[in-house]
Amino acid sequence: MPGAAPKRTTIVDVARAAKVAVSSASAAINGRPGVSQATRSRILAVADELGFVPSLRGRSLSSNRAFAVGLVIQRDINVLEEDPFLGSFITGIEEVIASRDYALVLQVSHGEQETLERYRKLALNRRVDGVFLNELRVDDPRVRLLRKLDFPAVAINAADDLPVPTVRQDAEGPMRNLTAMLVNLGHTRFAHISGPSEFVHSQLRYKAWRGVLTDMLTVRFEYIHSWTNHAGFYMARANGDYARHHMDVVFSNGDSFRGTPAALLARGECEVALVRHKDLFSHQGGDTGLVAVAALNQCQVGGVVTSVDSGIHRFRDLEGRTLGFPAAAYRLFAELKEAMAKDGGDIAKVNVVSTGGWESDFRSIESGTFDAFVNVVWWEPFQGSSSFDRIVTIPFDSLGIAPHYSYYVCVRREFLERNEAVVRDFLRDTALGYRRAADDRDAAMRTLQDPLANVSPAVLEHTLDIIAPTWFDGQGHWGPMDIEAIRRYDHWMTGQGFMTVPESESLAAIDGGAITNAYLPW
Repeated sequence: MPGAAPKRTTIVDVARAAKVAVSSASAAINGRPGVSQATRSRILAVADELGFVPSLRGRSLSSNRAFAVGLVIQRDINVLEEDPFLGSFITGIEEVIASRDYALVLQVSHGEQETLERYRKLALNRRVDGVFLNELRVDDPRVRLLRKLDFPAVAINAADDLPVPTVRQDAEGPMRNLTAMLVNLGHTRFAHISGPSEFVHSQLRYKAWRGVLTDMLTVRFEYIHSWTNHAGFYMARANGDYARHHMDVVFSNGDSFRGTPAALLARGECEVALVRHKDLFSHQGGDTGLVAVAALNQCQVGGVVTSVDSGIHRFRDLEGRTLGFPAAAYRLFAELKEAMAKDGGDIAKVNVVSTGGWESDFRSIESGTFDAFVNVVWWEPFQGSSSFDRIVTIPFDSLGIAPHYSYYVCVRREFLERNEAVVRDFLRDTALGYRRAADDRDAAMRTLQDPLANVSPAVLEHTLDIIAPTWFDGQGHWGPMDIEAIRRYDHWMTGQGFMTVPESESLAAIDGGAITNAYLPW
């Protein structure tokens, strides 16, 4: 009949011509066992001579597979041909799937809802065995859809935490290298033209570009708000020291809902954090392990606070008095017990009252709630209306109880290894900031008044007078740490049961470089 399609050669035709059973012909053509090599070769030769092509429909029915993969491109059809990446991308897919007898089902959409509907139909109609997801967005709705449908997908250049298999092309390295090359050539003014900012790869490229020009550092402070002990950081930023080394430094503080500063640092939510001794050693091991690169103060911050009128002038004077004590501050209570015993007092004779989650300040004494309280002796004593000469502070250091550094300035190990120069510059600038804060009181007051707008200038100045000497060692240097002193404190902490790891592990971490002065400018 004119115009009729030529008859298609079937596997029955191949079997008849090769004089074998259909099952033998099928086994030979599909690479299954059951026929000898000689018979297989003869059958394949006959199939080739007859122009036999396996039936995709038959293969699909027998294997319950479509032998196709899908890709939906969300593009204006008028600009599609101008995108060089998509042509290369599609060619690359075809080069891989063609040898496996797979086909690419390519569709074009014009908006997000149309894209979602096309992916939904591809999955539910079983027209394809899986799909590609390109140009991933932050919180991409396609991912949620396909996970809900339990349909296979492979993402292209997705974020690290995307819960689907991902193929990645380095979006940061080439941008970083290109920008660095321009910087090295002497260029100083840069613009960045990008695709939609919600694309993951756009954000990565911008981050790499910006990172070469300015190292963005977030410093997580140890307390829920800033205070005068942070003066050096603020001074270094205000004076432009960080900026001169291409660092854009942001300060962060707040509650512990998302975890301690150490936990945030280990998760990469900041680049620098002020960390307690115990927390430092709770976050060791691997690239995310923490490294202490400086000490914030050269002593601890705790002690007893009271008023002149209380008659309490030493630890043993607390006997028979009411002492406000922070809940769960077990280390401070252990220090208090030692201080009482060393001063000839008996902790059992002190009426210790838990303050719960409230960190009491001098107003608790003014109101008659307590005779004294335990807290930071450089800040909370001055949060009241009494004149400073009516305030008495008794630091634990006055009796040499468990000497230690208040907080460590910490970074992640992997960040340190990749950014040694940045860490050195940051510490040098911060040390300079603390020196300026100590030497230029007026400048320190001006710098701190904005972040501490709720604190009176008199309190700022008085607390600076008290804190500033604790920033420096005997040579006038900010940041150095005595490793042997830290070992002794670790032994004390372990003996009190406050460490979360055995002493052998914390000491091994110290030996492995978890605490180092190597990046300080001294």
